[in-house]
Amino acid sequence: MKSNDVHLLNFYLEVDDFRSSKEKKEKERKCIEIYNTYFDEQIKSFDLPVDNHLKEDVRNQIRNPTDTIFDLVYQQVEKMLNLIVLPAFLKANNLDELSVTSPGKEKKGRKNREFFQNVDTILIKERKEKNTKNRII
Repeated sequence: MKSNDVHLLNFYLEVDDFRSSKEKKEKERKCIEIYNTYFDEQIKSFDLPVDNHLKEDVRNQIRNPTDTIFDLVYQQVEKMLNLIVLPAFLKANNLDELSVTSPGKEKKGRKNREFFQNVDTILIKERKEKNTKNRII
């Protein structure tokens, strides 16, 4: 994966984690961390390749953040991951024939996170299957 792809995936997973936080203090801490990493002009470590007006909306909401502060940016990043990053990753790892179905909307973030967290398992399985086929022949 390219460095930019890793940052996109990290943002996606961090927002997913932010969304699943139950405690108010923990949610506030995670919100500030995400904001500082991706949106604060002074200290951000990566500039998300999303529409500037979406970034500005987040900057305007940070003083009084809601649970949905990152939703529009998250949706745009999710599209990039699904349309560009995931196909490139699968192709680079000879998994382009692997079909990935879109999970149900109510659990979409969790399902996508589980998919990305289990990429190693998928790669190992594919390699074992190829090695088994090679031994038979």
